[in-house]
Amino acid sequence: MKKSDINFVLDNIKVNCRAVGIIANNDMILMQKRQRDNFWTLPGGKIALLEKGEETIQRELKEEIGIDFENCTMYNVKENFFKFENQQYHEFIFMYLINPNQVTGLCIDKEFDGIETQKKLQFRWMTEKELLSTEIAPTWLKDELLTYLNADFKGKTKMLGRKL
Repeated sequence: MKKSDINFVLDNIKVNCRAVGIIANNDMILMQKRQRDNFWTLPGGKIALLEKGEETIQRELKEEIGIDFENCTMYNVKENFFKFENQQYHEFIFMYLINPNQVTGLCIDKEFDGIETQKKLQFRWMTEKELLSTEIAPTWLKDELLTYLNADFKGKTKMLGRKL
């Protein structure tokens, strides 16, 4: 039986919980977007009932781009308030660091399509300069990623010796 996502409406506000992964490679971050959207975000998806956020990001990345990894590290939890397609949202985002050295099947092409065809997802490795000039959602995510790219500890999750 498929588990239900943590996604419900309360007082006309949609509440959902999402897990996303930060994968850095040679000072680039992997981003995703649906073909129909005009903004990019981190790869991930909705957390299902009784599913840990780290399990969600493992499941979503396997479904969307075919990668496997054993573990990830909690990086941050953020709240996001926004309006999308005439619906007001209150979203909880669990952000995880994924070490690319522990990932199997990671595509290192600059840009590529997801394998889950019904979602029509696109993926792109973005540099700091590209992040600055690209529409990123949620709005605070750009600053969060730029801080991460410039942090002293980023080398712990940086893929060594592989160029895109």
